Amino acid sequence: MNTQIIRPPAYQKPSGAMRLDIAQDNILSGYQTRILLDKIDQPTRFIDGIEDVTNHQIKPLTPGIYMIWGQVTFKNIVADKFYEAIIYIASATEGARLGLHGSHDQLLTVPVFCVLWLSGNQEVSLEAQHNAGVDTIDIACLQDAGHNRTFLRVQRVR
Repeated sequence: MNTQIIRPPAYQKPSGAMRLDIAQDNILSGYQTRILLDKIDQPTRFIDGIEDVTNHQIKPLTPGIYMIWGQVTFKNIVADKFYEAIIYIASATEGARLGLHGSHDQLLTVPVFCVLWLSGNQEVSLEAQHNAGVDTIDIACLQDAGHNRTFLRVQRVR
């Protein structure tokens, strides 16, 4: 006898997550750079969506309202400069942008979050930008201090 309760697909809410597993070095100052998300988080893998490590984006295939959150951790930062994380929809529409001012020269984590309607064929990607004036700023990955430093997550809520 099986006592496990499995909800029918109509009640399942698609979710997916990707992270940066290999550091992304030498981000150009003053330009938006796509984060090269290269690892799929298995526990949150989409059943009815696509996590694309080639194009570094998540594409939910079910229309609905989605919570989208990402985080970019900059390392080797220049103090007193501005650092941003940006969520993009379909490579053209800015879903959300958040910037922080770096006050030290270590790691700086910039979270970004939004709730948006996605049609089911729109890709979600994560980008970063800084105005440090040097091209030596790096994006931290999982291996940096053992934490999930840079990631993108998508969860359908309705």
